[in-house]
Amino acid sequence: MSIGKTCLKSTPVYLAGACAVLLVYGFLFPVLNWPDEYRNVLLLQEGRESGYAFIYGHFVRFVLQVADTLFGLNELTDVLAAVRPGSGYHMIHGELHYKTIASVPAVYYFAKFANFALAGAFAAAVVLYLCRTGNQAGNKDVQVFLLSLCFPSVAYGVMQISTDILFILFSLLPFYLRGRTAALAFAAVMALLVVEDRSFLLLSVFVLLREFYGAFLTRRIAAGGWRARLGWLLLFSALTMLAALLVTHALANPKWLNLLQPGMGDGVALALEYTHAKSYNPAVSLVVLYAGFIILPGATEFFVALAPLYLLLLFVFYRFMVFCLSGRYGEAGTRAYLALLSVLTLFFFLTGVVHVFESGRYYLYLVPYLVHALLFGALRFKGFAALRAEWVMLFGFTLVAIAVTLLAYAMGA
Repeated sequence: MSIGKTCLKSTPVYLAGACAVLLVYGFLFPVLNWPDEYRNVLLLQEGRESGYAFIYGHFVRFVLQVADTLFGLNELTDVLAAVRPGSGYHMIHGELHYKTIASVPAVYYFAKFANFALAGAFAAAVVLYLCRTGNQAGNKDVQVFLLSLCFPSVAYGVMQISTDILFILFSLLPFYLRGRTAALAFAAVMALLVVEDRSFLLLSVFVLLREFYGAFLTRRIAAGGWRARLGWLLLFSALTMLAALLVTHALANPKWLNLLQPGMGDGVALALEYTHAKSYNPAVSLVVLYAGFIILPGATEFFVALAPLYLLLLFVFYRFMVFCLSGRYGEAGTRAYLALLSVLTLFFFLTGVVHVFESGRYYLYLVPYLVHALLFGALRFKGFAALRAEWVMLFGFTLVAIAVTLLAYAMGA
């Protein structure tokens, strides 16, 4: 595979920006502010018998072993002892679940460095692939990919000590699958990676749904206006919620599953009892989806501090909806529409049956489409020259991350 030099020349600025954003989210945000990370540090410390994911767990432990050999650092258990649950940064309407202290052992940051190294190696491999000679959209593809890494939810998720890093990184790839054969092969590989994390199965289903909708709807909506596209969107969303209702009814007493495999029905009943403890409301679920899609899982209490970012992303989502529903953006707009339709049907079905999938982190494969839509035109303000959207994303997201970090420390106990 030969590499296009023109494409590579335009890469360093965006790569540097992506690295800066990842470092901000990984090394400046308060330690262990996401409760799941507290649990994950413990699982990582326990080693291979903990059931932690094979690929990510072994890679991070290797980095920590190297750091311990070279610098004699403390174990991760010292990090847990240094962080006190239940008190800490008092935000405007709540407090973080864990408190950062000044003497967090350096080994914690080497675990973060493992994330950064893994994300960097992945980014370098993808950039080289996208810059191959013969890829006419190489420059734009690289730009979209690296700016997607700057998207707050992506940057935050990649730099958390969690197996989600692999799912998030692979979630950025379906945007670049142009052929149906490549898409089906990718879906098959993602289904196999379910042994690493259950989220990969969602990614596989998303790609299959997108291909199904592409085969069924592309000709019907190619020349259609926003009414036709919105109609299909509402129709399939309604059908999906109906299907979820029927499946939920069928699983209300799942003992019939024991006929397929002894104990299966009891296991499903136990799982559904856990997830259905939280009531399902489609409108509320959409709010949770939006909140998680921007940056954080539902349990983390940075929401008030992040209000400017939530408002900024409302404009991004507005631009994305115009991009999807308008027929004037051609094939790019159609691809984005099919991705949006696939995400919404998957979301409504999953949340209707298993409520724990409300968080936007499960649907980050939509991020490159959002970025691409935003890049399809400069932002213009009266009295100002055109403002390039990529610079708004690079600097805006970074500044918001730093501002939230400083606010957390300023209001900390």
